[in-house]
Amino acid sequence: MIAGASVASRHSAAQSIAGPANYFERALAAAAAACERPGATVKCINLGGGRRGILHFCDSALEKLLYAALAHQELPKGRIQPDFKILAWDSCHSGIPMWSPPWTTGDYLARGEIAGYNDNRFRAVFQLDSGVLSLYDAERQVGLWWMQDFAQLPLYERAAPFLLLFHWWHALNSRNSLLLHAAAVGTENGAGLLLAGRGGSGKSTTAVACLLNDGWLYVGDDYCVVRVASEIPAVHSLYCSAKIDPKTLASFPSLGRSASSRDGWRDPEGKVVLDLHRFSPVCAGWIGCGCACACSKHALSTSWRWSE
Repeated sequence: MIAGASVASRHSAAQSIAGPANYFERALAAAAAACERPGATVKCINLGGGRRGILHFCDSALEKLLYAALAHQELPKGRIQPDFKILAWDSCHSGIPMWSPPWTTGDYLARGEIAGYNDNRFRAVFQLDSGVLSLYDAERQVGLWWMQDFAQLPLYERAAPFLLLFHWWHALNSRNSLLLHAAAVGTENGAGLLLAGRGGSGKSTTAVACLLNDGWLYVGDDYCVVRVASEIPAVHSLYCSAKIDPKTLASFPSLGRSASSRDGWRDPEGKVVLDLHRFSPVCAGWIGCGCACACSKHALSTSWRWSE
């Protein structure tokens, strides 16, 4: 049984679900039921610094859509207590409905935050453009991901799955780490470089070019995790996907042939999403803060120390 399901199931059906705590408990019960169905799948991933995440999917089709961008972080399944847990499901394929929200359309704020359902412990965001509801309990470090029909999932959600949940986990649990909107590359001697800038400033192009250049290694092109707990800050890869303009991609013919776009999908800006896990061997996990992790000449690295 998924931890938390038994707690959620003890709530009376007649109990009000107004408020973030009560709604999260009801949603957790639904998520646990969906992720315990026959055909549900589980993946264990490296979160950096020896921390592990457990991802529960209601079925293999949803796993295929969401897990590809995280596949380079996969760890063997074990009985070790995870540091972070995510349960992902939809109602159309699992047959498990989501509880009707007690809030109204007037409660949605600018970025999908739900007024009255975000506090020091809980987070709740419904993204109107994607139809994804993300819920998080910082005390238990459990995230919930739901949409009505994952067949309608937009490309950007597949390229960077669970982005809000990862952001909340790093931001709310005082782990001296932050999820940043930035690219990162490294060198074979263990130095790293963070590339920050507005959309369209060339972060992805630079990061992808480093993937194909001797002496430079790719860590991430759009999002990465920075840890500052140690004497030397370190950067950790999150996704093994890259979004790049088709015209720019034409400058990297070997990458275009080897990495392959995901079924030719493009995001709303017309960029092609590449699965870099197909292009290069990938590190199995974090091997210590301040240490480099390189698997090949053109390795996709999971962690890198900061350049002096």
